[in-house]
Amino acid sequence: MSKTIQINTAKGFKVGRAYSELGQKAAAEQIGITQNYLSLLEHGHSTPSLDVLVRAANVYGLRPSLLLQQSEQSTPQDERE
Repeated sequence: MSKTIQINTAKGFKVGRAYSELGQKAAAEQIGITQNYLSLLEHGHSTPSLDVLVRAANVYGLRPSLLLQQSEQSTPQDERE
């Protein structure tokens, strides 16, 4: 029996962008994606490629793993590079 693990990156993308104090348009431009795609990611309607995840983390000044693990207990400031 195989199990599927689904990771929700929506909250990580929202919190990361808020932490970086970037608007959605500016963040999308710096990541190299459209604003529409970033919105889909932030609302959980799409899953980022590893490349997009790493680029977003770099733009936000965070480790990529933080975008995957964002929870109520952790804050980006605790995990900043």
